Amino acid sequence: MNNDVSREKRLAKPGITAQLPALSPAFVSPDDAARYAHRLIGDFRMGEYGGAILKDAQGFYYATRPVKGKTGSFDPTLVISTNRQGHFIHPPGYTCHALYHSHPDNYDDLQRGFGRWTEVQVHIALNFFSNIDLLLNNQNAYFARVHYLSGVNGSLLKYVASGSPNERALAERIAADTEKGVLTFNNAVGFINAAINLGDLSVIQSSEIWDGKTGPLGPDYQPFTAKALQDIAPVIIAQPAFGPVFSRVELALKDVRARIHRTSESLYGVILKRKGMGFVIASEPVTGETDFSLQRIFGRDAAGRLRFPEQFDLLGFYCSDGFYRDPSLMPAEEVSIFKNFVFPQTLAKGIEMARTLAGPAATALLQYVSTFAASEQKFLARLPEGEGQGLAILRDMLGGAYKSTTYIRELAAAGELHVLHTSDLWRYEAWLISTGNPMRVFTAANWDRPL
Repeated sequence: MNNDVSREKRLAKPGITAQLPALSPAFVSPDDAARYAHRLIGDFRMGEYGGAILKDAQGFYYATRPVKGKTGSFDPTLVISTNRQGHFIHPPGYTCHALYHSHPDNYDDLQRGFGRWTEVQVHIALNFFSNIDLLLNNQNAYFARVHYLSGVNGSLLKYVASGSPNERALAERIAADTEKGVLTFNNAVGFINAAINLGDLSVIQSSEIWDGKTGPLGPDYQPFTAKALQDIAPVIIAQPAFGPVFSRVELALKDVRARIHRTSESLYGVILKRKGMGFVIASEPVTGETDFSLQRIFGRDAAGRLRFPEQFDLLGFYCSDGFYRDPSLMPAEEVSIFKNFVFPQTLAKGIEMARTLAGPAATALLQYVSTFAASEQKFLARLPEGEGQGLAILRDMLGGAYKSTTYIRELAAAGELHVLHTSDLWRYEAWLISTGNPMRVFTAANWDRPL
């Protein structure tokens, strides 16, 4: 929280003509656009950055490039113009759906200012709307009801103002208390509970400050407990979540690769195509077991229904195996080929799920399109119960009876196998076919390099 009256500089000044910053790619959701801006802000925490989430006539959302505030706070008039009365003006061609800003990493300043607060309370304050933020969220609701906060610890919050009399009363109380130089609540949790009770508060991207939880915060909210070690994923996103809009699947997959190339865990996601419009989007990946469960991507509503967007078709899956491979599950020959191709069990699960959904399956950034041919069944065949019911083809590959190159050739013959992004091992972007010599995409020197 902050009782510095200078934060009031985010109040709109009249007659401002702002230069609209560069815009992000198009997104189908305002939360997705806000996450894009949140990633751009990243570790830039020497001051407050901010901008707007805009909506165009086609229903797409864009984030303005984050702009650094000229003082210790962020003034929306750096990106949004005002009229003579000091009211914000929607940029030509767009409607402003939301405003966003970040908090600086000023833990020491807050600790000195709120000496009686515990360490946990100060960390919460860094990652929650300040008292002046809550005042302005209400005051600016006539223009944009939605406000996002990019927190220091990686969290992204969303507050939707209700416009209720109680919310306006709290804003007036905060304004009066600020003039007196006092805080309306004596700890950070008091401000959070007020926001929960008076508007809609939700966690779009979580961190240890929010105990790794995402989604709406309710009356049962409890502040986190500081732990010596946090067993928590580095990025926890409220699902479903999607990347930018693209015209082709290949572009969507390459964007996914750019965002996940440093991830060491196994992951998967989906590619969706908009009915009647043709554009595609890729979901944010879910990590852990690559079981291709749609529930982990979309979740379910209160009635237990999958929250799949009805205006889209499921075009395919993408996946990436984790960096680590169990040495006991590696063949004696062609190690590099085996390691740099989809793990047979992962591919089998993807094909089985595609058959269940009666649609194609795709993996990144090698793309396999299942044609549901009879010859594909050999990649799905299971061992007898007495032998563990694992994949028969994986047993043969690990035992040396079936080589990785043979596996890839026969897979390409059964379906459609594409290289969408090259590497040292996969030298060319190509459509791999079973005739001729499809293995030309490999560099022989790399086939059996040491692990």
